[in-house]
Order: sequence, then structure tokens, then C-alpha cells
Amino acid sequence: MARHSVFRHTLFLAVFLPLACTGWRRVPVQAVPSPSPILRVYLRNGTSVIVRDAVVRADSVVGVRSGSMPPAPIVMALTQVEHVEVAETDTFKTAAVIVGGAILGLAAVAVAFVWAYAHVGT
Repeated sequence: MARHSVFRHTLFLAVFLPLACTGWRRVPVQAVPSPSPILRVYLRNGTSVIVRDAVVRADSVVGVRSGSMPPAPIVMALTQVEHVEVAETDTFKTAAVIVGGAILGLAAVAVAFVWAYAHVGT
């Protein structure tokens, strides 16, 4: 049972740690690295789209719409783009998640020991 719990917590961290550690930095469209793993594109109509594997071409942003199943290609004319943000690792959030996870893990172990000690001999 303990292995199952460790596996579940490891899987949880593997899935959610990258989400907690991502920050967004606004960059000029011309300065977007190519290909860019993840872009958040703000359009002039007020909407935004997260694009994976994005490439900025002379007249458009091309990539795969994030969250679409099956993966859906997307092309946006640069004339439609208000601005873009590049996803990057946020070291402060990363440290906060790691420290918070360690504290929660230690608290869970402490509660388990207290519970086990309270039930010894009953």
C-alpha cells in the first residue's frame, strides 16, 4: 500500500510540477525563438490561444492548438496578433512547489506515526 501511495504522489508531482513552474514573458513577435515549445498568442479580437510547437513565419504563427484532441494545427495571420508570450520556467514557483510538497509529505508521515502510535496496544 505504501508503494501505491508513493507512486501516486510521484505521478501527481510529475503532472502538476511543470504547470506550477511555468511563467509567461511577453516578447515581440519577431523575437520568438523558432520553434517555440509553448506560446500564448493574444489576438486583436480579445481572445487568446495557447500554441505548442509554434513557428513564427513572415506572415503568420503556425503550430498546434494546445489541449485539442486529436492535435489540431492552427495558423494565425500576424495581422490578427496583438502580442505573444513565451512560456518559461519560474524558479520561484518551482522552489515553492518543492518546499511545499516536502512540508506536506513530512506532515503526512508525522500524522501516520501519531495515528499508529495512538493505536498501538488497542
